[in-house]
Amino acid sequence: MALNYYLIEEDRDFDGKLFLGKISLNIQERRAMVTGERRLIPSNSIEIPLKYPPKERASDYLSLKFPFVSEKLKDIITQVVTAKVQFRLALLRYDNQTLSYFYLLPPQYDCIDHKHSKCERDERMPGGLRITDGFYIRRDRLEKLDLFRVDGLSNRKLVISERLKECFEAEKAYGLIYTKTEKYRD
Repeated sequence: MALNYYLIEEDRDFDGKLFLGKISLNIQERRAMVTGERRLIPSNSIEIPLKYPPKERASDYLSLKFPFVSEKLKDIITQVVTAKVQFRLALLRYDNQTLSYFYLLPPQYDCIDHKHSKCERDERMPGGLRITDGFYIRRDRLEKLDLFRVDGLSNRKLVISERLKECFEAEKAYGLIYTKTEKYRD
């Protein structure tokens, strides 16, 4: 049975969406987190203000600025994913409330099956691709991987296996949209 892969995104319409304020990072730190340069990402925590108070059922996944996961999703990832995933604590604050989230940096692979995928060069991102009508994963490159980034796509776009998706759903993860890679469009 072929394993399905899904691109995960933040559900912008979820009523427990968290609105992040300004993320204060120096230029090297910001560049490293945007480009995914593991060795240049510091291990110290980041403090990020929230624009509005968090709701009781807050989003477990944030990806509009950087990919962040809640403690619940971090625990699932730590238990299920065998690949080395880098986490960095992000303390989201509103008045006297603090939520612990984690910047997430899974490994990146050159795994798009260009022969069967519909994509073109993205002029806005050097070396980047724009998916016009779905993309297929070369499974021979990803033996049993559950979470990864894809060469050519933004580092905010993470791909998960069906197995990890089912774990997220079983634990009632909030605020995620799952799109099969074959159906994804930029």
